Amino acid sequence: MVDYSSVSASVTPPIPRQPIGGTFIVAISLLGLFALVQLIAVILHFVPIVRSQLLEQQRQGANEEPYRPALQSAPTQLEQSSPASTPVAVDQALEARAKAIVDDADKNFRLGDYNSTLNLLREAESMLPANPAIQFRLGLVFESLNDKVQAFESYERSLSFPGLDSEIQRKAEQKMALLAQTMGDARAQTEGNSTGGGMAVRDEVGLQPGAVLGIVESRLSDSRPGEKTLRVAVKSRPGTKIDNQIMRVFAYFYEEDENGEIVTTKANVQNRWFSPPIDWADGEPEILDITYPTPDGKLPGNSSEFGEPGRKFHGYVLGVYYNGELQDARAEPGKLDTMFPLPLYEKHAAE
Repeated sequence: MVDYSSVSASVTPPIPRQPIGGTFIVAISLLGLFALVQLIAVILHFVPIVRSQLLEQQRQGANEEPYRPALQSAPTQLEQSSPASTPVAVDQALEARAKAIVDDADKNFRLGDYNSTLNLLREAESMLPANPAIQFRLGLVFESLNDKVQAFESYERSLSFPGLDSEIQRKAEQKMALLAQTMGDARAQTEGNSTGGGMAVRDEVGLQPGAVLGIVESRLSDSRPGEKTLRVAVKSRPGTKIDNQIMRVFAYFYEEDENGEIVTTKANVQNRWFSPPIDWADGEPEILDITYPTPDGKLPGNSSEFGEPGRKFHGYVLGVYYNGELQDARAEPGKLDTMFPLPLYEKHAAE
C-alpha cells in the first residue's frame, strides 16, 4: 500500500506570488506610452517621404507614357522589310546589335536626353533602315525636340513599312494629324501641294470658331492600282460630348469627262473608321478612310461601269456636319470649293 502522505510531503511547495506594487504599474505604463509616441513620430516622418516617392513614380510613369506604346509595339525580334513588303534576310548579330542600341535609346529618352537618343536611333536606323518601330521612335524624338516637319516625316515613314502594330499605326496617324494642325500641312510645305478650300479662320484649338468638329488633316493616296484612299482626321472641341448619331462626313469626288467638264463621280465610294469605337477621347483625332475606285482603273464600282467611260480623276470636296450644320471643309484642288461650294446645312448636302 502506498503511503500518499509521504509522497505529498516530499513535494516542494510553490514559490509564493509576490504582490505587484503601484510603482511598477506606473513605470510600465510610461514605457508603453513612450514607445507609442516614438511609433507615431516614425510614421509622421516616413509617410511624407513614401508619399513623395510614390508621386514621383507616378509622374515619371506619366512622362514615359507617350513612348511606352512604341516599346510595346516593337517586335521581340526586330524585322527589316522593303517598301514592297518583300522580307529581307537580316544578319542575326546585326539585328541583336541594333536591338541593344534601341534599348539604350529608350533609356536615354526616358531620362530626357533627346540628342543622345537621336544619335543612337540614327545608328540603329543605319543597320535596319526599313524598321517601322525605329521610325516611330524617331518621330517621338523629333517631336520632343520641337522639329515638327521631321517628326511628321518619320511617322509617315513608319506607316510605309510592314510590321507596325495596329495600335501604334493609329497613334502615328493621330500624331501626324495633330502636327499638320499646328504647323499647317507638312506635306504641302515640303512638296508644294497645298490643300485649299478649307475654312481659313481657326481659333486657339485649331477649329472653326463656334464649331465642335474640325478637319485637321486630309491626305489622298493610291491605296492600290485603280483605287484611291482619302484619309481624313477629324478632331472634336475639347470638353464637348459628341453624339455620333448627328455627325456626318460627306466626300464628293470629281472627274473630268471627255469634253473637259468637271462632274461628280458615279463611282461606288466606301468609307470606314480607322479604329472604332469612335469615342473622341483624349482630344485625339479620329481617322476616317474613304476609298474611291478611279475611272481609269478596273476595280468594281468605278464610274465607267455606270456608263461613263473615258473619265479621269480631278479632285475632291470634303465636309463635316454636326447637328445638320457645316463645321469644316476641305477641297483639292482648292478651286473645287468655289465651283462646288458645300451648303451650310446637311439636308442640302445629301442632295
